Amino acid sequence: MTINSSMLKLTHLRDLLKKRPAQMLLTALALAIAMIITLPALKSKTRKLSESLSNYNHFITLAKEYKRGELNKRGDLSKGIDSYGVLKQIEDMLSELNLKDRLSSIKSAGSTARGEYVSESAELKLADLSLNETVNVLYALRGYGTGIIIKSFKLKKSFSGQNKFELSMEVMSLKHVAGAFPLNR
Repeated sequence: MTINSSMLKLTHLRDLLKKRPAQMLLTALALAIAMIITLPALKSKTRKLSESLSNYNHFITLAKEYKRGELNKRGDLSKGIDSYGVLKQIEDMLSELNLKDRLSSIKSAGSTARGEYVSESAELKLADLSLNETVNVLYALRGYGTGIIIKSFKLKKSFSGQNKFELSMEVMSLKHVAGAFPLNR
């Protein structure tokens, strides 16, 4: 290994050093172009991910509210169903609405056993109701928390006044044979 071979190595090293910055520059340029191209796609994916995460959190919040509401509703439902009959429930509801004096008739239509449940029906008639009072009765039946279901409904104008109505309906209440409504099935 003489001077020629060491000169050859030095020349090779100089050529390599001349090529190296150009290769590094080209590599950096290629990386910069790749980043510029992929940056909008990355921002779009990040935005979609944050929207999905926000939607998911909103859904979880709504699901918790729904579950909390259902548990409260079930508690009210079980209290109403196993405590007393449909006639008493209707009378109590009408008392709360201050419409007990408008009750012209109420009678039991009997009870029927279906498997492990007993349905109790009643027919009632209310007279001289305003349209607002009629709506209040319907909302009260729906939201009373007693498990009362409207089987039939008739509304006709009263002879006593132009804005007065007569309401006839058949309602049904459902009870579990054991007395308590089974909530966890």
